[in-house]
Amino acid sequence: RRGGSETVTLSVSSAFTTHWLMPRIDRFQRRFPSVDLRFQLIAGSLRGPVENVDLGMRFVAAEDAVSPDAFVMRELMLPVCSPAYRAGGREDEGDTLIQLTDAPGDWPALYPGFGTGRHGSVRTIAFSDYSLVVQAALLGQGIAFGWLTVVAHALIAGALVPAADRPTQGARVCELIPPRNRPLRPVAEAIRAWIVAELRADVEALEARHPRLGLVASTYGADPPRN
Repeated sequence: RRGGSETVTLSVSSAFTTHWLMPRIDRFQRRFPSVDLRFQLIAGSLRGPVENVDLGMRFVAAEDAVSPDAFVMRELMLPVCSPAYRAGGREDEGDTLIQLTDAPGDWPALYPGFGTGRHGSVRTIAFSDYSLVVQAALLGQGIAFGWLTVVAHALIAGALVPAADRPTQGARVCELIPPRNRPLRPVAEAIRAWIVAELRADVEALEARHPRLGLVASTYGADPPRN
């Protein structure tokens, strides 16, 4: 340890790290000046055991939830694209759908019409790394299925916009889970509380920007829980 610093290891997706955490790493460092972050990165869907780390972000069935302290938000997804992609193109052109190769279900079937107004043949691009799915959407290459835990920052910044007029609520909940093989250290507990608070602030900011989507109620219920 260097000068009293503590190392905290997070098991999270490469997409969450790239598109949500990195844009606010300066805020994290001001809040936790003596913490060195390490990452165990997951490219695709967030699954697998949480072992030999301090916290792991996982989507779990509601009945398998660990504890209220671990709760981050309900699973919520929304088709997203860049403003230029949504505004551009001709009606006779088809949309390009950007997909995660191991994503469950046929999400385009949930949205028979996207906000782009394009009605031609649909094309698809698929990646095994969800960070590339989001990056392709940011570059204006098509419509991606956006998990709110990843795309919230880009939606607030205006780099992405909704490509449909309603979100999809999944059957799972997002949690930040401690491993079974080590106790939860106070610094890791504080970092978990910070991530939860930051994401809640994002959802509330998006509610103000896109009230018709009803993101707060879909994500937390009528009254979002408070720490």
